[in-house]
Amino acid sequence: MIYTNSDRVLRTKQGAVSGAALRFLQAGSDPRRKNRLSARGFIFSGPRNHSNHSFHSNHSLCKTSNKNLRGKAQKRSPKRTHCPGARRGVIVVAKEHRKENDMTTNEYFDQEMRVLSPDKALLPRSFALCWDTPDLDERRRRDQKLYHLAVDPLGSGGFALDAERFKAAWTACRAAWKEDPTAFLEQNLESGSWFSAACLMAQTLPELYYVVEGFLPQGLVVLASPPKYGKSWLALQLCLAVSQGEPFLGMPCHPSTCLYLALEDGKQRLQKRLARLDDQQLQNRSLYFETRAITLGEGLLLYLEGFLSQHPDCRLVVIDTLQKVRGSGENSSSLYASDYTDMGHLKAFADRFGLCLVLVHHLRKMSDETDPFNRIAGSNGIFGAADAALVLTRAKREDPRTILDLAGRDVEEQRLVLRFDKASCRWHSLGAPDEAEEAVLAADYANDPLVKTILQQLEAGGGKWQTNAKGFLDACKAACGSCPVDTGQTLARRLDRLAPLLHARDGVLYQARLRGTAGRNYSFRKPDCAPAPGE
Repeated sequence: MIYTNSDRVLRTKQGAVSGAALRFLQAGSDPRRKNRLSARGFIFSGPRNHSNHSFHSNHSLCKTSNKNLRGKAQKRSPKRTHCPGARRGVIVVAKEHRKENDMTTNEYFDQEMRVLSPDKALLPRSFALCWDTPDLDERRRRDQKLYHLAVDPLGSGGFALDAERFKAAWTACRAAWKEDPTAFLEQNLESGSWFSAACLMAQTLPELYYVVEGFLPQGLVVLASPPKYGKSWLALQLCLAVSQGEPFLGMPCHPSTCLYLALEDGKQRLQKRLARLDDQQLQNRSLYFETRAITLGEGLLLYLEGFLSQHPDCRLVVIDTLQKVRGSGENSSSLYASDYTDMGHLKAFADRFGLCLVLVHHLRKMSDETDPFNRIAGSNGIFGAADAALVLTRAKREDPRTILDLAGRDVEEQRLVLRFDKASCRWHSLGAPDEAEEAVLAADYANDPLVKTILQQLEAGGGKWQTNAKGFLDACKAACGSCPVDTGQTLARRLDRLAPLLHARDGVLYQARLRGTAGRNYSFRKPDCAPAPGE
């Protein structure tokens, strides 16, 4: 087991080592584990093997008993002491080197810059780290380093933030620092996380980036549906739309380079799908694919970082599917922790580079009409860690319409009705459920053979038409090839139901009159036409 809660070590004022840190150290000699402590303020020295790890210290040393291994440490005189319960030969000496004489050291500042993320580059803590030194030249050096880290392009190791926003944040924090340097530094360095409302409101933060305007924000997004619902077609259609700057489901997109990890497909299937979607997209040079299954443990995020360094304009990455990059499953007792940890790594990566990372996932077989997001496979940690989620559902698998539900932190909850066109293999939005219902009614009305017959006869008759049941049925067969009714009684009932729609949609006035044994006589006319004699 790897212990990563070494933050507690850094926050002990005497620099004492907690039992959790000892267990973390005992877990092995993986240099990545040592780097986690190094990034938090500790220095390793000595041979690189598990039998001789040591810290150097100007502060306190600790002798940890079995009781201490449960998370507590005791202050001891400054000498090296063997730690009972640890591997033989492991000597642990702790040092917190964040500050010397209550000032941030150059080494600690450089470490903080290496782990800084774009969302924290303009926070007061970043500027406080720059100014927490009495050396004026060193302050200027740190200011320059932070400036270039924030403003330089992604391909050059920067975050590509707007220079004017950096200057505005710098000016606001500088004013607060000059007003009370001690309070400013204590407030932003002692905890490293809290800040006042005044400092927050003084900052000029970058606007949230939307891949699809008002619909798909930057961050971690889950796209889930039952198997064979067409979610991969939807993901590919999204990538094509964003890479070309074309609308997606009728909504505008911001053009950018896209990377689609089709980990369940091969090149042949991808080629066929691209050809079926649109022949014009075959020369698309802003959309890239990967078909190899690279897991998180095998360095997926490092691989993606390499791609982004070569394509700094990439703002959309799709991973199809999530399970392909997670590798083998975890123990069910720690399912939530495992899900939340994996999703946390992916979210931190998306936030760091300011992109939208879409994870294609599955739904459970269970039904939940009250909350479709409860059906996302895995624990609640997957939905909880995501910034937004899209879920595709149907009342029945064979239904022609699909419901798309959207929920997220930076988007309004939405429900859209989609229709998949099998001929073009594209999804089309019918709008919100009420809009979709109206669209269905309008389509049914426009395609009704009786309506087509009436409108055709009105156009031919100058806005008026009178007929009986037999004449109507014959006219319907001539106009449409067939008639959905075959008797006068059935025709009368259908026309009675159509009468309000005829008047509302086309302004057609309808009247039926009995003619004794001759049956009904049907009269149709436009409002600007005078009624026929006898009406």
